[in-house]
Parts: sequence; C-alpha cells; structure tokens
Amino acid sequence: MSAMIEVNEMLSGNVVVSEEHGGYLLVLKGELNITLVSELHKVLVSLVHEEKVICVDAEGIEKLDSAVMQVLAIFVIKAQGMSVAVEWKGISETAANSISTIGLSETMGIEQAA
Repeated sequence: MSAMIEVNEMLSGNVVVSEEHGGYLLVLKGELNITLVSELHKVLVSLVHEEKVICVDAEGIEKLDSAVMQVLAIFVIKAQGMSVAVEWKGISETAANSISTIGLSETMGIEQAA
C-alpha cells in the first residue's frame, strides 16, 4: 500500500486510494487527462492484484478524457476477470456522459451509479 501512496502523490491529488472495510476506496476527482494515464494504470494494476473489493467514488470528476476512460475500462475488465468486485459509489454527470458517449457505460458497470 505504501507504494500506491507514493504514486498518488505524483497524481496531484486527482486519485486517492485508502483502505476501507476490508477493501479499497478509489477516489477520482478534478480533471483526469492523458498526463495521468501511466501512473493511474500502475495504481489500478496494484489494486486489482490485492484481490479485495474496490469501491470507486467518481463524483468529483470535472473532466475525463478518452485515454483515462480506456484505462478505467480495462481496469474493470481485468478486475472482473480476476473475480475482484468493482463497485461504483457514485459518478459525476460529466464523467457519466463522457463514458456513455463512447459506449463504455455497460462495460464499466456505471449505469446504476449515474
């Protein structure tokens, strides 16, 4: 977990990971763009390999570009393949609309969270 905290510092506070109820809370907020993709990918891979429930709070997303959406979609698919639950605590209207526009809502399992 300490390695993820160091990575989070590099993500300028847009991505925060904490332990919660035997799993992890992943908070996504602000503007998420291509400059964060590499480090975000590292955080998400680390979370999936922990094999604990991951709750995603995306209510604070103000802007979400397609590169980040692709990384998040791959994260959800990989988690499902490893039987790791990804639960969406909430998602901003901006993020939900962006994800819906490119057709990834069902893949990411966010239809019920929007």
